[in-house]
Amino acid sequence: MVPPLTIVMVNFAVGLARTLYSPFPQWSKLVGGVFFSFWGALRDNELRREADREEKRQRFAPKWFDETEEVTPTPWGDLQVYQ
Repeated sequence: MVPPLTIVMVNFAVGLARTLYSPFPQWSKLVGGVFFSFWGALRDNELRREADREEKRQRFAPKWFDETEEVTPTPWGDLQVYQ
């Protein structure tokens, strides 16, 4: 598996070369391509971390609240009650 930062760097190098050697350089394509490549790499890492948490069954619960077994129905969905 190729690390996301490597993909970002390769995309930047190819986009820069394509822009510099083009008869009609389009800098906006370079900037947009690099931005979305970097954003996609960050999003990929975030999704991986989220999948790992779900696999380990980790659940976020604030330490300053005590979770109860009580669930309150609302029009938007069920809410867990904290003390």
